[in-house]
Amino acid sequence: SFSRSIPYNEGDLNHEMWLLELWTLLQPDRPLDTRITKQWQDIGESRNLANTRPETLRKLHGIMKEWRQKTGAPIPSDRNPSFDPVAEKQAIEKALALRKSFP
Repeated sequence: SFSRSIPYNEGDLNHEMWLLELWTLLQPDRPLDTRITKQWQDIGESRNLANTRPETLRKLHGIMKEWRQKTGAPIPSDRNPSFDPVAEKQAIEKALALRKSFP
């Protein structure tokens, strides 16, 4: 499996394909501008901007509240009683093994 400790290698076609697959999973409605782009930083959420960008926080909170009202989406208050951590781990391992089988 890949990890952040593996340096980017543009000559490794598998690495390129994996990165494109990852981007598509994370941002299905937002194509990459170019292969090397700052868009990757946008999805990292490595900095909490709530204190430095309160106007953005308020705007996003409003959008989320409006969406919840329109859709009737509940706010979970309890853990999912059907969640099975063992089954989840097995499903992740199966998906990773399947991904390895692709060229």
